Amino acid sequence: MPLVVQRVGPGDVVSGIIQVRPIKSGSQCYLTVLATKPGELPHNSSSSNYWLKSISVAASNRQQNALARTSDVYVSPNLSISADYTAGQHWTFISVGDDPVRDADGNHLNGNYGVTYRIQLTLTNPTNRRQAVSLMFDPGAGPAAGIFAINGRIYVVPPTVPPHDYRITSIHLKPNEHRTVDIETWPLGGSSYPISVVVRQ
Repeated sequence: MPLVVQRVGPGDVVSGIIQVRPIKSGSQCYLTVLATKPGELPHNSSSSNYWLKSISVAASNRQQNALARTSDVYVSPNLSISADYTAGQHWTFISVGDDPVRDADGNHLNGNYGVTYRIQLTLTNPTNRRQAVSLMFDPGAGPAAGIFAINGRIYVVPPTVPPHDYRITSIHLKPNEHRTVDIETWPLGGSSYPISVVVRQ
């Protein structure tokens, strides 16, 4: 039985939270997420007539305005940020989940859930000694978790509660080294965003 039917256009990103619990104690429920063309059904559906009717009706009802992009559709869910940090100087704060993106009607996506952040971080060590620079996950709005791809390597941040922070990784710079670090991250559903990535020693 379909709970939600959402039309998704080419290149669209859909993000959301659903909470399901069995009413009868001891019972089990299974939640399946499927991507199908309007009117198509999974072969193993035990209620195919209901599925077909529901999907066809939902697609028909949505088609009038979905093709023209309704509200809450964010055309470009990507943000690029440039930041820099010099060893021995003031910390750098990079906000993730702040400054919400807007849809065509001006609605805000608070928290920017589902948005891809691409951060280009430039690190400089002006000294003649090796320096270790830390990337810290600092939740500010409440308990939050995170996932980061740093130069292609995945780092997972477990649920962290303010005022505590979490060290994502440390980067070691050679004397007089100048390095660019590529970071990708995505605000996670079920977490309180915005958060800050703090670059410090």
